[in-house]
Amino acid sequence: MIEAFFNIEIMKAAWPIVLTGLWNTILLSLIVVPLGLLGGLILALLASIKHPLVRWPLMAWVDFFRAFPPLVLLIFLFAGLPFAGLELGGFGIPAKEKRALALEAAEQIANMMVMDPYPGFEGRGFSFPCRNVVPKPMQKPHPPMWMACTNRDTIKVAASKGLGALAFSFIDSDEARAWADIYYGIIKSDQCVPIGHSVNANIAMVSNFSVHHDRAEAIRRGQEGFEFFGYAVNALVAHDAIPGRSSLFADFQKSRANSDDEIIAARSMAERNANGIGTPDDIREHIAAFQAAGVDQVIFMQQAGRNRHDHICESLELFAAEVMGGFKAQVVERDARKAQELAPYVAAAMARKAWMKPLADHEIPVVPASVVRAQINATTR
Repeated sequence: MIEAFFNIEIMKAAWPIVLTGLWNTILLSLIVVPLGLLGGLILALLASIKHPLVRWPLMAWVDFFRAFPPLVLLIFLFAGLPFAGLELGGFGIPAKEKRALALEAAEQIANMMVMDPYPGFEGRGFSFPCRNVVPKPMQKPHPPMWMACTNRDTIKVAASKGLGALAFSFIDSDEARAWADIYYGIIKSDQCVPIGHSVNANIAMVSNFSVHHDRAEAIRRGQEGFEFFGYAVNALVAHDAIPGRSSLFADFQKSRANSDDEIIAARSMAERNANGIGTPDDIREHIAAFQAAGVDQVIFMQQAGRNRHDHICESLELFAAEVMGGFKAQVVERDARKAQELAPYVAAAMARKAWMKPLADHEIPVVPASVVRAQINATTR
């Protein structure tokens, strides 16, 4: 404890921060004290007015702020109001600005992975000094960048930034085609200005997944878990919750519209069942429909609700044995055709990118040493 609190090197390093905090405290005091004095004089003058429409609100105002401890008021302002939907921004980040700030940081992370050294950046919500960030990625210029998308608006944003669209909305192939048309239309337009050092022109759709030769058994194994995942994604932001008391799964079971047996009966009557939950033929038709709609990748949602590990493994094994091979055989030709089609649009997009200027050797700043000599396993005497 003595080494921590009376370490001269630590004190030297922290001294500028302490001085800054001291100056801010003095500055705020110089502002608050005169304002408080002025406000008190105004309240005193108003108190001399005997009219009830003036005195009663004044008394309520004074009694409220005099009776409540400052800590209670702070908790109310920064915890109570946000709970009521009035977010004051404890971190100074309005909800509507989150996306812009995330994209700002994402662009700089891409620069960090490529530039040697990274020149540094001071932005609205992200700042970082000049450093050589290591290790650099094996995949050049960097791994593909993706953006989670839940609606058409976010699909448009992903395309405009040259990002892959990771779609978490469970939609049919017709809606997927509409999303793909919007996405690739922007990729091929002047609206596409990449934030990364490459364009990841891909759409990945999340799909339900449970495969068995008996369709009814596939539904029994995977349908409830898939429905729960969709319910939970919405409930986490759209439902009230009581910490330690609310049960998401119990609430889901109460609200579930149809039982597994009802779903099995309905699908047995259908002429076709292009679905991620069903037989190998069902899921083959399901993926082919997404492929025809312009979807590049399908992500199987498996571990949700009470889905069993052994059932998941059996589904994966059956899919690999009877479904995957046919699609895998098409990958090389399909990727080459797509790359050739998009090449001029990707090149045009990269030409529109505002590149961060690399530093010449004489521009790279020196990072000063923090101490005169490192103390390793040393004791204070």
